[in-house]
Amino acid sequence: MCAQALIIGIASPQPPERTIDSVIDHHAAARMGSHLHSRLRRLWLGIAVCATAFMAWNAWRDWQDMRIQSQERLRAFAAEYAIEWRSTLRAREDAMQRLGRRLLVSPETAQQQLDTYLLERRGVEGVALVDAQGRYVARSGALPPSPLQDTHLTPLTRSAYAACLRDKTFCLGPPIPDERASGRWMALEYLPLSAVPGGAEATPPGGEGAMPLGKALPQEWLVLAQSSVFPRALGLLQAPGEGMAFVVMRNDGLLQLRFPPPPRSPYGQPQNGIMLDAIRGQPQASSGMFSGVTNSVNRHMVGAYVRVPDYPFVIGADLPTRSLLQRWAGQLAGTLLLFFGLLAAGSWLFASALRQLGRTERGREQALDGLRRQRDELDVTLSSIGDAVIATDARGRISRMNPEAVRLTGWPASEALGQPIELVFRIVVEGEDSPAPCPVARALATGRVVVLGNHTELRARDGRVLAIEDSAAPISGHDGEARGAVLVFHDVTDRRERQRRNERLKSLYAALAELGEIVQQHARQGDESALFRAACEALAASSLFNAAWIGRPDATGVFQILARAGNGSDDLEHIEMRLDDPQPALAVRAWLAGELRVHNDFPADPINLSRRDFVVAHRWHSIAAVPLLRAGRPDVILVVTSPARGLFQDDVRELIARIARLLDHALDEMTSHRALQQVRQREQWLALHDTLTHLPNRNMLESALQQAIARADANGTLLALAYLDLDGFKSINDVYGHLVGDQVLRSVAERLKTQLPAGALALRMGGDEFVIILEGSKELAELEPVCLRFLEHLRGPMQVGNPPLSLQVDTSCGITIYPYDRETPDTLLRHADMALYAHKSRRGPQRSAYRLYDPAMASASFSTPVRRAELRRKIDTGDLVLHYQPVLDRASGRIHHVEALARLRQDSDLLQPDAFLRELGPMELTLLGTRVLQRALDDLAGWVRQGLHIGVSVNVAPQELLATDFSAQVLAEIARHPELEPGMLSLEILETEEVLGENVVLAQLSALRAEGVRIGMDDVGSAYASLLRLKTLPVDLLKIDQAFVRDLPVHPRDRLFLDAILALGHALGMRTVIEGVETQAHLDLLWQSSADGLQGFAIAPPMRPEDIPAFVAGFCMPPRSLRTALRFNNGTAELHS
Repeated sequence: MCAQALIIGIASPQPPERTIDSVIDHHAAARMGSHLHSRLRRLWLGIAVCATAFMAWNAWRDWQDMRIQSQERLRAFAAEYAIEWRSTLRAREDAMQRLGRRLLVSPETAQQQLDTYLLERRGVEGVALVDAQGRYVARSGALPPSPLQDTHLTPLTRSAYAACLRDKTFCLGPPIPDERASGRWMALEYLPLSAVPGGAEATPPGGEGAMPLGKALPQEWLVLAQSSVFPRALGLLQAPGEGMAFVVMRNDGLLQLRFPPPPRSPYGQPQNGIMLDAIRGQPQASSGMFSGVTNSVNRHMVGAYVRVPDYPFVIGADLPTRSLLQRWAGQLAGTLLLFFGLLAAGSWLFASALRQLGRTERGREQALDGLRRQRDELDVTLSSIGDAVIATDARGRISRMNPEAVRLTGWPASEALGQPIELVFRIVVEGEDSPAPCPVARALATGRVVVLGNHTELRARDGRVLAIEDSAAPISGHDGEARGAVLVFHDVTDRRERQRRNERLKSLYAALAELGEIVQQHARQGDESALFRAACEALAASSLFNAAWIGRPDATGVFQILARAGNGSDDLEHIEMRLDDPQPALAVRAWLAGELRVHNDFPADPINLSRRDFVVAHRWHSIAAVPLLRAGRPDVILVVTSPARGLFQDDVRELIARIARLLDHALDEMTSHRALQQVRQREQWLALHDTLTHLPNRNMLESALQQAIARADANGTLLALAYLDLDGFKSINDVYGHLVGDQVLRSVAERLKTQLPAGALALRMGGDEFVIILEGSKELAELEPVCLRFLEHLRGPMQVGNPPLSLQVDTSCGITIYPYDRETPDTLLRHADMALYAHKSRRGPQRSAYRLYDPAMASASFSTPVRRAELRRKIDTGDLVLHYQPVLDRASGRIHHVEALARLRQDSDLLQPDAFLRELGPMELTLLGTRVLQRALDDLAGWVRQGLHIGVSVNVAPQELLATDFSAQVLAEIARHPELEPGMLSLEILETEEVLGENVVLAQLSALRAEGVRIGMDDVGSAYASLLRLKTLPVDLLKIDQAFVRDLPVHPRDRLFLDAILALGHALGMRTVIEGVETQAHLDLLWQSSADGLQGFAIAPPMRPEDIPAFVAGFCMPPRSLRTALRFNNGTAELHS
């Protein structure tokens, strides 16, 4: 109602016939006329441009005419000069012919006639008679030594003169420099006597070769004259002005004459300028024109040329283009000055008129801007209203809409304006298709506010159906007459949907609560069948469903019904559902997909046509199927049906998902309960035994040694503690592999069991180290044969491997004797270790079978303190090397993270952890842990900078956790690398009860986990701690000791213990990793387990940090592991491809 009042208040003062919009439209139409000055400006600009273009075109045309006229004038000059040049050459030729006739008539007076010719002809420097071989017969004046031996002749000039010698007509040679004066040029003229008219009669028959003067001259002889290039007869070649130049060029391209003289091109040189290009371009033309930059003067020229008739010469005349441009500009200047003066005057007058027109237009625009501001304020007001608002005129046609009305109706405002309100605002009664009355018509008719009921739906233009609440009010003018109406409405679809869903959810969660009580009751009892029956009965009895059943596929892929209830459940025995059915049932599809599947009109399912009658008969109109998971893998399928179509919407789907999670938890709880029973038994054995050799482990050593000491004290007997290891065992692993090494260790254990006397105890300390407790002897002499006997038996050859391999294994042994060495069990073990090192340090044939502990060993170079100091120095001075072993994520087949493994450099070799960890004290272990963490984070940061995003796990010694600042130190190391997140680091902690029970340790682990660091329990099942303690520890990862999987290929029943621990870990929400996956057989078996990760040599060996990025990028899961599955048949493991 507030929105209606606002619209009425704004709109009512404006009379209907003079609304703001109509006024703005009127002024906008009037403004169209005001654009005339813009069009006039463009017209004037167009006229000016056209006039300028015309002037430019006219000037260009004048230039072309002037250029052509100049070239025609130059051609006329060239033609005139060609005639003069021809006349001059003709006169020269006539004079030489007269000389030739006189010589032919009177050869004996040849010298006299040559002298006379030289005196008569001005410009002639010399004249001679030349024989056929080019030798002078007679000469007068200045001539070169030989006609063709002038030193100033270029190759081209010499070639031209050689042609003159061979020519049968008059020939004028190219210019050559005059040796007597610099800058002067000369030319040679030739005339063969055979070309002299009447010369043939004067030649005696058969006369050849040179002959003395006084006889008839041969016609092969020539008359030669040397003259200046600029003879007086060519004085006509004077430029008429304007920079004009004339050129005489030979047909062979050599320059004969130029006026003014050329500054660059000397006479007699070949030409390649614009004139020669024009001549060669039209070889048959008698004349032509050219233009361009000349080579002789390096200026742009225009010119013309004319060929000299009867002679091989071309006369050219050219003129600088610049002089033409200057003349053209002079002619054009007056016209341009007049044109631009008129153009400027017209522009000024036109601008004055436009300014006056602009002042009028600005006044009108200011008035129009005021009206626009009023309209914009009205639009802003409408837009700020959260409800949809539509205003109409008195006829019910839309005059205004706000953005919310546009959104709800689906009509753009530009299309809706002017339309009838009934067309845009289409409303129907909710749940029906019958139209509802439009409130605008009633408001206009009654003049009062009209409010519609709460069950009205709006049909939007785009097909949406919206539940709305609306009202309409009339807009009245000053006279009280209705000028229009305003309609206000808003969308209430979500609110009504929430009301309906809340009612349905009440019944949904009532069924869920009832089922929860049933599940808890049966889960505690551990009866799976009873749980399934109770769940089906509770679901079938609810108000939502009419049937429920649970099934599991057997080995043949056929679903077996485990529990059922409700309509049609008894008839399920007659319906076969198979995993390989080409038209699988919905339950099969859900099982194969591993997720919830629903159908809200099950009888219409095309895949279900064969079962349609059954479905319709039992009113299974809607159906849902969801796999129930055990340890994260599908175990059974739950199917519920409903008589209501379309039941399984989002809320009911969520209910089914919760039911599935509830039953999943019950199954996991049952599995965990059974697994705990199995684990307790296995744990008790594993805590005290080595899984490889089945010998007691180091955890039993302290209690066994204490009991043996007590018996020795009570009986007064001796106690021998022997510490031995296998020499060269690392080489066996490196050369033959870990499987052979494991067989060697098992063979050693069997020999110890068979050779030790009754009452003796053999224990495996780890790696290749063993401890033997011998008691009951009264004297040392009784102990020595026993020790020698089992040591000798250990050194004998053993057959291992497949095919069998014979190996000779030697041992080192250190022994301490109680009560001669009366110490605590831990000190006795350390003394035996010192004796072992003393024995290992001796080599050669003099080495004894064992070494007894001597107190002097404590200060020897091989003593444990010295050794620890040496190892501490190696750790702290760069001899620490980290290798990384990848861990495979079984779900994705990719590398999930890598484990950091420490190595120490020893000479040219790398010591494995088994070779130095047992020699480290608490201080050295803490230092080692700190350095490994720093190096691992440095390497991880480097990988991240290379684009590799994986995690890294680091082993933590139990003693490190006792430091109160341990968590702060770890977080500080992570903070050194801004590119790292705490979640990229995993700390793997050895399962040690006495440490994990400390409150300070729990506080450290909790603080690290709260910051995102992942906590892992290493070697689970191999130490003291009970797996039940995992419920109270802040642990994310369980790393299962390789002892559980080492014998799995040959002892498949070990899989039961492994599966139990995996199920327990998953039930506690932890990630599980199995280590010790050493062979393809291990990988094939464990690929089918529920473990999250696998680690071992079968996947990848430890590698250097620089090799990790390439390995992870190129890693490919071994294809065999994707093709095999582990099946159990009466407790026997079988591999099926």
